[in-house]
Amino acid sequence: MRREDRKKQKKRLKEQKKSAARQRLLADRHRANVYPQIILDPTAGDPEFVSIVERIVAEFDFEDPAICSPAKQGIYKVFHKVGLAAMLNRMDAAVEAGAKQGFTKEEMEDGVLYPLLLYLGNWIFERLPEPCRMTPLPFHYFFVEPFTKDLVIRFAFLPSITSEHGRIYYSPLEPTVPFGGGNWKVGFFRHAIERICERICPSPQIGYAHFSSCAMYFRDCIYYEPLELPDGQHAIRLFEYCDRGGDVADHPYVKHVLDLHGAASTDATLGYVLGYCPVSFIGPRAVAKTFLYPGYRNTPEDHLVRNATISMAKRRELLALASDNNANRAYRADGLEAIKWYHHNGVPQVFPIERELSHLRKRTAQ
Repeated sequence: MRREDRKKQKKRLKEQKKSAARQRLLADRHRANVYPQIILDPTAGDPEFVSIVERIVAEFDFEDPAICSPAKQGIYKVFHKVGLAAMLNRMDAAVEAGAKQGFTKEEMEDGVLYPLLLYLGNWIFERLPEPCRMTPLPFHYFFVEPFTKDLVIRFAFLPSITSEHGRIYYSPLEPTVPFGGGNWKVGFFRHAIERICERICPSPQIGYAHFSSCAMYFRDCIYYEPLELPDGQHAIRLFEYCDRGGDVADHPYVKHVLDLHGAASTDATLGYVLGYCPVSFIGPRAVAKTFLYPGYRNTPEDHLVRNATISMAKRRELLALASDNNANRAYRADGLEAIKWYHHNGVPQVFPIERELSHLRKRTAQ
């Protein structure tokens, strides 16, 4: 090839690259006008973790059908065009129209709200390094929030303060618990948060929706019950609603501990015991150090089993069922038998809730 031809070819390749770059820029501008922007708000986030999420988000393309199906593309386009408020205001009309076509309210809401609230978050979560997925709270927390016409990724989990014993996390609602004639603000050490999340997760494989639900629990819980554990330690008892994340009638404790099924189980707002957190008193706070599942050593359930008038074989069986227990084991038949035994022999596990446990629930009811 002559020198002149090589120059022309080099020039053509250069122009082709420029043209391709312009096309990509135009496509990006077009997508920015059609789809919501994904905005990262790094406030209170761990810088290294924020960088990891940022790199993952850079691979998300609304127009790639392998990433975002045509149905989801349509929902995101509508969201960006009219905004979240308008979409929610139209949900009532959409639900009514859907009912005429045989769709339930839940199906209609899931068709719109799932992509907006969970899809992108779950897509990011599945691509996180394993350590970030195994212990997502408190360091590896992020939340995808539809805001106006865009999607904002926030990293602020809970406010926190330093102490000589470690960082203390607390709800912005500042719930209190009474001990010794005074009211103490509730706080959590990292270990307690990690253990609570690990043991209340309803499935063996934690996902974005699960850890988001855990984060909401810490942020919105407004009631903790004070108690003294059998060895004299001060602790708080944690509760949760049976209908959190599903139908109350489907909750294993309702069906197998209370032996209620169907409509009979929905006559009252039911809650259950999550477990117990021994606390340390630091400044104005009662700070949870760890989390004990019902039946663990030094819990009221454990004390009940060890002092009950039962055979040694039954005692060994119940103690074994409580060993290294968690929600996944408790929801199996053998674990439920232990919970049922505690409930019917002196330490109730599921019961009508007479006061609001969650700020979110209270706000929704108003």
